[in-house]
Amino acid sequence: MKTQHGFARDAEFTCIAETTDSITHKLVYSDETLEIYPFEFELLITHRFDAENPRLLHVTWTVKNLGSDEMLYSIGGHPGFQIPIEKNLKFEDYRIDFGEDPKPRRILFSEDCFVLEEDEAFALEEGRYLNLEHN
Repeated sequence: MKTQHGFARDAEFTCIAETTDSITHKLVYSDETLEIYPFEFELLITHRFDAENPRLLHVTWTVKNLGSDEMLYSIGGHPGFQIPIEKNLKFEDYRIDFGEDPKPRRILFSEDCFVLEEDEAFALEEGRYLNLEHN
């Protein structure tokens, strides 16, 4: 099992619920996960389209401690999407909408990939949009 950026991304989840606008997947600890993460856990990830605006996608992570000891964890939370979705569009035609009055910050890293103690504001178009670029 690969461990860079966490083990869940390389694990096989089970689909436990599916509706017309949502899907939930589950990952439960195993002998293999216990070798690199010594906690008994259950992780549920739900993706749900917004009923009022189907262009919005809500993602919910639910982490359950199935053991008796305190459990430490972290969720990276950076899903990927295969785009373009429509054939007549290209990757650069898409953007992320941060909503009204956002203040997203970019965490800076050193050349050897360590987090620096500084960050910077994202340059957003119209104060809310981040245009997608491959870099």
